[in-house]
Amino acid sequence: MPAPNEPSAQNHLDAQNDVSAASEASQPSATTQPAASAARDVSDASAERAHRARSGRRAAMLPGLLLIAATGVALVLANSAASGAWHGVVEARLGPLTVHEWVAEWLLAVFFFVTGVELREEFSRGSLSTPRRALTPIMAALGGMVVPALIFVAFTAGGSAAHGWAIPTATDIAFAVSLLALVAPGVPAPARAFLLALAVADDLFAMIVLAVFYTPGLHPTIVAVALGLLIGPWVRPRLCRMLQQLSTWIVVPAFALVSAGVPLWGGDAGEVSDAAVGTGGAGADVSAGADPVFFGVFLGLVVGKPVGIILATWLVQRIGRAWSDSRARRAGTAVGQRTPASVSWPDLWVVALLAGVGFTMSLLVAQLAFSGGDADAALHTEHATLGVLAASFIAPVLAAIAYRLLRRRRK
Repeated sequence: MPAPNEPSAQNHLDAQNDVSAASEASQPSATTQPAASAARDVSDASAERAHRARSGRRAAMLPGLLLIAATGVALVLANSAASGAWHGVVEARLGPLTVHEWVAEWLLAVFFFVTGVELREEFSRGSLSTPRRALTPIMAALGGMVVPALIFVAFTAGGSAAHGWAIPTATDIAFAVSLLALVAPGVPAPARAFLLALAVADDLFAMIVLAVFYTPGLHPTIVAVALGLLIGPWVRPRLCRMLQQLSTWIVVPAFALVSAGVPLWGGDAGEVSDAAVGTGGAGADVSAGADPVFFGVFLGLVVGKPVGIILATWLVQRIGRAWSDSRARRAGTAVGQRTPASVSWPDLWVVALLAGVGFTMSLLVAQLAFSGGDADAALHTEHATLGVLAASFIAPVLAAIAYRLLRRRRK
């Protein structure tokens, strides 16, 4: 018989069981380990997706920032003591053409070739590949061209400047998409897709207008677009990517550098510059505020573009609503008024405001529309350029404000 102070065998066994139970309790069960691992995997995957999204937005911003920098450099040089030397370089002759003409006609052909390839891709497999998908972006692009043209004509009716009606009708697709990532990074993917489809359709109509009204004969840019449309499917992907990078990082910034350098105020031509780029040598004898061309271009892009896009989109949705409701009744469901690809109307306003960035195409049309070589044509070109630049600054600001108000409302 054991002594009172010694544990019995049963007590010893109970103690061992308690220790084992405590040890098992301190270790995660077989079912909790995979759950914790899965949760970590989901968290890591979410973090990786967020990192890729941020990296993608930063990469999308870079072309726009480069274009802004090139424009800023051109404006600084054109409005400084170095303006005479700078315009001397831009207007220097290299063979049969000036530096400005080589860039605006032949180097810019790379940009138009890439645009032609992208148009072919969108019509064959992209956002414009079927009538149903293409209808709203195409009509929105038409609305975004008609209203700005009417505004411009309202300001310039009865004068020779009315020939520049197409200047505020274009949207710079690359610049607009880059600025969207900069001023409205949280806009949903359908809104981004709609801006891309809208800009592509806009480019198509801009090419037609350019070919019919402003380029007699075979202009290099029109030939480049035609080649892009015709041989796009046979261009090697590697070559296409190389040309796209060349267009984004060299061609378009170079065009901005030689085209955006105009005086920002009136005054004696010798004090500001001997020649506005591409204008043939006239100074800013008349301020932009006294020229209806400036207001026609500026208001056409900043006001006409978004209003035309919204009105055309609303009209398409309105016309199609009866048909959609009829189908919904047959299916036993209800259909309300919807924007394209489930884009909300506030998001559509952000996109429409950003479409007021005309830049590359608008600058080119301005130079072609007022290419007469006389003093009036030179001033009109200069003031149209100022209108495009002002609109390309104000339109993203308005889009950013609309985006911030939209986010505040959704919170």
